[in-house]
Amino acid sequence: MEMELTDRFGKIPEEVNNLLEISHLKILAKEISITKIESRNGDILIEFKNNKFADVDALLKMVFASKGKIKLDGERVLFINHKKKPKLDLAIESINTLTLL
Repeated sequence: MEMELTDRFGKIPEEVNNLLEISHLKILAKEISITKIESRNGDILIEFKNNKFADVDALLKMVFASKGKIKLDGERVLFINHKKKPKLDLAIESINTLTLL
């Protein structure tokens, strides 16, 4: 879609590009049962439908392998802690990582 918009209207403004990325993010999130993505103090909090993730073992392996960058906050929310990235980039990276599990 981005290429089509660029063909028709030229360079896409950053706001439109962000809107396209957010739309893509929502589609990916729905596919893996994410109901809420929230930014809090530079961190991304992800909540799953019915507080469950499909492959809990893979999720736990990812958390342990992250060396503190990814944490579980109770049973409901995956807490992804990266302070240096823009919120939208971090959310996209986080969802993409979860779709690989």
